Amino acid sequence: MATYLMNNMRLLKVLTATLLITLAPWAQAETQWLDKIVAIVDDDIILASELETRIDSINANIQRSGKEGPPPEQLRKEVLDLLVLENIQLQLAARYGVRIEDEELNAAVARIAAGNNLTLAQFQQALTASGASYLAVREQIAKEMILQRVQMGNVSQRIQISDQEIQSFLKSEEGRQRTAPEYHFSHVLIPV
Repeated sequence: MATYLMNNMRLLKVLTATLLITLAPWAQAETQWLDKIVAIVDDDIILASELETRIDSINANIQRSGKEGPPPEQLRKEVLDLLVLENIQLQLAARYGVRIEDEELNAAVARIAAGNNLTLAQFQQALTASGASYLAVREQIAKEMILQRVQMGNVSQRIQISDQEIQSFLKSEEGRQRTAPEYHFSHVLIPV
């Protein structure tokens, strides 16, 4: 199935390139980029707009705190690294079927609202007044909960290790080193 999709994607790219080359002399319109890909992470991509949005958000937080932020290029690199790491973790979570149930997400949103001394309706109004979308904030909270689960190792509960794998590890050099007995000697002199 994956090979079939890859072949179709290649064919589509070739046809698109051929069409663009054929129509290029007649095209009077100026090319306008909608977005750019800044990183490819396994099966996903990170767009320039995502990177800029996150940088703007971090800069706003830095300004609110009154602290001085890192140089722009360093911040850009660190934010891109963070986005790549988050993307890898989200893909890992998707592979292992980590999901956040609606009840759990609703409870988390309610806790955040209560932590700000607001009811859920007041929290939604405050978000709307600040220009943020309640659904986008809710989606971000779910994403952070998934990342937290991956980071806490809840994914590892679903990994099964066979007896053969254990035996192979114990026979390996690292396994022998970790299971070798350790002795701690000390010399104690007590004058009488």
